Amino acid sequence: MDVGWVYTVQESMRAYAANVYSTVVTELARGQQRRFIAVEQEFFRLWWDGVASQRQKQQPGRDSRGTTGHCGPGQMRDLAVLSLPCAKVRRLLDQGRLEFVLGGQVMHDEAVTHLDDQILQLTEGHGFLYETFGVRPRFSWQVDPFGASATTPTLFALAGFHAHLISRIDYNLKDAMQEAQGLQFVWRGSPSLAAQQEIFTHVMDQFSYCTPSHLPFSNRSGFYWNGVAVFPEPPPDGVYPNMSEPVTPANIALYAQALVANVKQRAAWFRTPHVLWPWGCDKQFFNATVQFANMDLLLEHINSRAAQLGVMLEYATLGDYFHALHQLNSTWGIRDHRDFLPYASEQLHAWTGFYTSRSALKGLARQASALLYAGESMFTRYMWPAPQGTLDPTWALQQLQQLRWAVSEVQHHDAITGTESPKVSDMYTEHLAEGALGVHKLVAAIAEDSAQRMAPGSSSGARPAGHLASIYNPLAWTVTTVVTLTISFPRVSVLDESGRPVPAQVQKSTKDPSAYDLLILVTIPGLSFRHYSVRPTTGTQAAASVASTVQFGRRLRRAGRGHRSLVPVANDCYTVLLDPDTNLLHSIRERHSNRTVRVTQEFLEYHTNGDPKQGPISDNYLFSPSGTAVPAWEAVELEIVAGKLVTETRQRFYRDARAQAYTYAIHSRLAHVSQDQGPAPKAPAPLQRAAVTLPPSLHLQILSVPGWNYSSSHDEYMRGLRAGGRVRAQADLRRVLLRLHHLYEAGEDPVLSQPVTVSLEAVLQGLGSLETVEERSLTGTWDVHAMRRWSWRTDPGPQTELQYGAAAADPEGEAVEGNQGRPAAPRLRVGSRPSLVNSSLQDMLLSLHTATCSQKQQWFKSFRIFTAIRDEAQAAAAAAGGALGSAIARQGEKILIAEPRILVSETRERNQPETVIDIEVAARPCEAEDQTTLTSPDSPTTMTELERGIGLMVQVFSRYSTSEGNKQTLTKSELKTLMEKELPGFLQSGKDNDTVDKLIKDLDANGDTEVDFNEFVVFVATLASICHSFFVKAAPM
Repeated sequence: MDVGWVYTVQESMRAYAANVYSTVVTELARGQQRRFIAVEQEFFRLWWDGVASQRQKQQPGRDSRGTTGHCGPGQMRDLAVLSLPCAKVRRLLDQGRLEFVLGGQVMHDEAVTHLDDQILQLTEGHGFLYETFGVRPRFSWQVDPFGASATTPTLFALAGFHAHLISRIDYNLKDAMQEAQGLQFVWRGSPSLAAQQEIFTHVMDQFSYCTPSHLPFSNRSGFYWNGVAVFPEPPPDGVYPNMSEPVTPANIALYAQALVANVKQRAAWFRTPHVLWPWGCDKQFFNATVQFANMDLLLEHINSRAAQLGVMLEYATLGDYFHALHQLNSTWGIRDHRDFLPYASEQLHAWTGFYTSRSALKGLARQASALLYAGESMFTRYMWPAPQGTLDPTWALQQLQQLRWAVSEVQHHDAITGTESPKVSDMYTEHLAEGALGVHKLVAAIAEDSAQRMAPGSSSGARPAGHLASIYNPLAWTVTTVVTLTISFPRVSVLDESGRPVPAQVQKSTKDPSAYDLLILVTIPGLSFRHYSVRPTTGTQAAASVASTVQFGRRLRRAGRGHRSLVPVANDCYTVLLDPDTNLLHSIRERHSNRTVRVTQEFLEYHTNGDPKQGPISDNYLFSPSGTAVPAWEAVELEIVAGKLVTETRQRFYRDARAQAYTYAIHSRLAHVSQDQGPAPKAPAPLQRAAVTLPPSLHLQILSVPGWNYSSSHDEYMRGLRAGGRVRAQADLRRVLLRLHHLYEAGEDPVLSQPVTVSLEAVLQGLGSLETVEERSLTGTWDVHAMRRWSWRTDPGPQTELQYGAAAADPEGEAVEGNQGRPAAPRLRVGSRPSLVNSSLQDMLLSLHTATCSQKQQWFKSFRIFTAIRDEAQAAAAAAGGALGSAIARQGEKILIAEPRILVSETRERNQPETVIDIEVAARPCEAEDQTTLTSPDSPTTMTELERGIGLMVQVFSRYSTSEGNKQTLTKSELKTLMEKELPGFLQSGKDNDTVDKLIKDLDANGDTEVDFNEFVVFVATLASICHSFFVKAAPM
């Protein structure tokens, strides 16, 4: 059932999809021999959540009256739904008569989808199935995408599948494979992983995944007794168009003859005595009653004459079929990493048109996916090591879930491909837009909270004119780039969190003639924020540089090259030369080697065929040009916008030389940025999380709080399901899903293709302390040490059982992925350093220490400091805030988490320009979620003690930086005296702490030494560490 294509999801639900599940479940219960497979989960989820009654969802068992009861109609009463006996779905799954195969939200396309999105939609479906039924699909049914990629079998192997099934491959190749009985093989989709993640693959024959529709004795469709679905509503009399003739004593022999002949024709194309004969097609089984009634008669007739006909039939799920093949222990050929792309259905019918169809939807889908990735990682960073604001996690997960659904849905092979009808395209667009809106609200709330704590110029008073720009890097490596913002004033200054000026450039906007583009050079660590203040300037105030523009007149395409000098556009690496006589690119010179490459610039387009007499018509599926590519323009204009940060060339191409509006535009930028930007500056703010950094060959595919309700322990979760409930009533917010991907194949690069060993503590240092690490399957539902996949005999090689995650233990006990037949890797644990080999994907569930807190403040304290030394004062105040953020105190039976807020503003309160730094600290009651309690070394730590610690920081700060701007000297001896005065007993109680002991020895040994500013900041940071280790002690309850 296509999730879209011609009709919207809701139209399909109303017309036939809901009745497929309602009637199938009823009819399966009426015959022990009957079987059915369900594939994509979107329709089933909608049926389960909106149509199936609560009794249908219960575990098998008797009701309170001791009877099996009767289930009434579902909640969607406007649908044609049959009521079901209780708990049939769960019972059918337990008995293997109903089987979920593939199990993704949709059946995704394999040519134009992104790897991350393929995994997402598969994870969405698998998560629902496991959470609801405790089942985990083991077989794929990937029959309808327009070609088959070698990536897919690797992903399905990583998800725990035993076997893979496809259909659409090049028609010539399929014919050849049929003749050679080569439609079944073991596919090694990754040249690097090879046998480690191979999977048995079955290609459907020329009849594909449908029952033969032609009958020699009837002018109706064959074997489709329920006919063809009717839109928008099912017919009230139950009579559908093109219903096959019912099986009767008069025609049953003819039906049997047609079926047996087709089975034998197919059997000739396969090597084993088992033949897969799919019964059904698109939009079928919406009346399973009439279908199974006729099927039963036909199977009984054939099986009673098996010796005569030479065929024995039985109902089977896909798992039944593949299990029968596996039991044969046959030897199979191996296919390497080649794709079955592009797909051609017949001569001159190459399905490549969908590569570009509905490009706007393709772009929107990719943008929504990127937003989802950023939102999930941002939310995870917000939640860990402890939530720092008032954001409701339940609301946040709802926004992410809505976009997950929409992004998963649009991966369907009739969605992102652009092969759907206009109204279905509008449906996908609407779902993506609604989901994106919710996540935009989420990321805005997180960014605003972060900006209020970190950004310069924010205060409880009036905010100065201008804008505050928060920029987030969702990647796991540091990024240096130029970011473009739209502003309404031409003269601006751009400052970072510390009030330092940032390289920036202003130029006229390309989109709005009344606005300006502000280009900012930013360097942002992995999964981190940077915040910038953009303020209008006047007079002689420092401002961003303003770009200058040079325009060249319109030139005709056929204009010859003249003799004027070429126009250079250069940075430290390249010089790009443009020809002002043609307004086209002439050459590029690499400045380091002084090597010049001549360039011919052209803009071509194809005219497509719309005349069926001239061959296939080009459409959303097929690309059928009427000839070779031709120039797409007659004239071109050139504009060069030169600035200190970026020089931009703008070429505008006109289809008509006299046209006012251009047809195409190319904007190219050359940045004037030094190659050595140095390390990314750290934001001097109390809540700036530690950056996440990975080697350049690894990609952090996901870092998210998945919000799963199910337990990581399969046995525990199944016991809860069988008892009629769930192990967890609410999502477990303590778990973080981490997926790492090695980006390079073996031999692709001499350095980047090497295996990489990762320190999880180093990568995740900003998230808090790890409690457990579990290696999971690709979709998260399997503990890899419990997941066993079938292996298939290839020539040569004995048949063994494969374990995902695969491998031997290295001498250090680290997890290293290996090959077939090697011992299993040890379980990951806290402190493990997993290694990733080429192209491998590794999923881990991390449990972290946390506490849940009330939204109500129980304690509050504020301090105000005036200073004229703005930059240094800000840095010190931020470091002090970091110390406050680490301080956790115990009061009675509650845990109180200090939540600092550093507010920086300008004032003339004391008749002179000064910087005001307000330090506000609030605490909320919290309850521990794990098996630890917080204690202090000798005596209970009180809020008074915490307050005195804060007071010490304020005193030291006031002593160091005065309102007059003069730095008073502070010796280490004086610093120790202040500490002893403000925190009596603190140093004495903390002597067992190495950090405290080291600090005391330094103060004693260098008492006469002045504390310079940098040392003071280090001291405050050290005090933060002391606060953390002193106030927080974990011990078993």
